[in-house]
Amino acid sequence: MAKKTIMGVRKSRLKVLGMILLNKNDKLLHDLEKRLVSLEGKIREKRKRLSKLNGRLRTNKVFDELQAKNQELELKIMEMKSNLGNGSTVKPNTEDTPNVQSITTSNFDGMENIKKKYPNLPENQIERIEVERTIARHLMARNSGCFYVSQVLKALEEIYSIKSNDRITLLTEIKSWIERDPLCRVAKTIDKVHHHTLI
Repeated sequence: MAKKTIMGVRKSRLKVLGMILLNKNDKLLHDLEKRLVSLEGKIREKRKRLSKLNGRLRTNKVFDELQAKNQELELKIMEMKSNLGNGSTVKPNTEDTPNVQSITTSNFDGMENIKKKYPNLPENQIERIEVERTIARHLMARNSGCFYVSQVLKALEEIYSIKSNDRITLLTEIKSWIERDPLCRVAKTIDKVHHHTLI
């Protein structure tokens, strides 16, 4: 009789333990399911954010392209205003003006030396600025001791083969060294275009 009671108690305990384990497993499974649902929600949210970011990146690329075109147009307008301020008329279908003659290796004194030293536009910024400064000095000799930013850029385009994408970078670079150079100052301003001189 005592053996049956002990066996009964053991069976009861095993049943209770089995129930406890089942409950724990159910709870664990339930918790895991909740975490999985939460993670899926976070993944969906991150995908939405990535989609928005991709849209913004595409918008920024278009904006950058528009800004580059806008800066090119502003550059042309500055040249035209400067030419009008000097009393010259703007001729259709030509970029040459009486104030700024076409600058090529054949008619720009000293440019042969630059072409010998730098057959291609230097990739090194210091060497490139040296070329730009040399062009600025030649422009001063040809234009009453003055030059302006777009003239230097135009000369670079005529001397070297420059991609349209690089024009804005070069324009920014020219403006930057002109502003930082203590020996470069504004000699006069015509229609908001600064004409510089190197002392």
